[in-house]
Amino acid sequence: MDELSLKTKGEELAKLAVEHGLGSKQLRDLYKITKTKPLPMVEVHIKRQITRVSGRVAFESVLELLSLFANDKASFLKILWYANMLYSYYDKQTSGRFDAIVGDAAAKVCAQRNCRYRGVETSGDGHQKKYIIRVIGYVGDLSQLAMEITREIMNKAPNFSEKIWIQPIDRR
Repeated sequence: MDELSLKTKGEELAKLAVEHGLGSKQLRDLYKITKTKPLPMVEVHIKRQITRVSGRVAFESVLELLSLFANDKASFLKILWYANMLYSYYDKQTSGRFDAIVGDAAAKVCAQRNCRYRGVETSGDGHQKKYIIRVIGYVGDLSQLAMEITREIMNKAPNFSEKIWIQPIDRR
């Protein structure tokens, strides 16, 4: 298989991994295991991981790729390499997509709770983003409001795993 096709398959795998919650460390570990172990051992490892961790769809995709490249370990390894290299890129794209969803969810929940949504800020290191939602006029437990907003976000983006903080603003 030519290099461009392997890169394309690696890109698809990276996208799947991000979308379905397969962690970058799991993907990296899979690459390391494939590099050092025979393919039948890799297959057993993947089947074991499917039952234990999140990212089932992505692991099943890796299993399909493994069956396609059962006699070509070098190509399979290159696909995993490309997937590892592109994981962060697609992860950043996905987290940027959450920005609009968070704003919409916060506005909807605030309207239901008779308070006013006044915007959202983001902070945090690259590993976990924190959304700080500014509201006016909310009376109640701020963590409860954060949980309601998170639930609304999860309805639209099931793989959302960032933190939601509520910042009350004084009326002026």
